[in-house]
Amino acid sequence: MGMALFTILGALAQLERELIRERVMAGLKNARAKGVRLGRERKRNDVLIQSLLTAGLSFREVAKIAKCSHGSVSASKKEMLAGKIAVGYRRLNSSKKCR
Repeated sequence: MGMALFTILGALAQLERELIRERVMAGLKNARAKGVRLGRERKRNDVLIQSLLTAGLSFREVAKIAKCSHGSVSASKKEMLAGKIAVGYRRLNSSKKCR
């Protein structure tokens, strides 16, 4: 008797969880369609950080000036390098097509 009760309760809990998940996904899709920005707002100033890094300052100095952690400076530099690599790769591919 106890095993059957737990099986039924488990099935109901799973059904309820799926219903909640469907409602949340529908709400997120609706918000995206309306143009709502989802997620946490970025606080770090990437333009300032990247300009200070190109000026040759160290991560700690940049972090002190930009009032953020040196981990944020590192992440910003990674994004900057990834963007430059992507731009360079696109330029390389476009120049190969022209030949």
